[in-house]
Amino acid sequence: MAATIVLAGSTPGVAAIPDIGVPDVVQTRRIGELRTSPDGRFGAAVVVEPSVADTTVTSRVLVLPLLIKA
Repeated sequence: MAATIVLAGSTPGVAAIPDIGVPDVVQTRRIGELRTSPDGRFGAAVVVEPSVADTTVTSRVLVLPLLIKA
């Protein structure tokens, strides 16, 4: 009886599984509140970015123009 062992990344076309640790999970940016302006031309989101190195959490408001089809 023959056995075949396939490791991720050793087969062409198969992506390797990345190593994800606790710092990677903790430092992931998160999008909080989402809002649109009353006229619908702009969107805003609160982006929260924790930092393990600085032991801080930075929150930013991101404002982007929205595409409007006429």
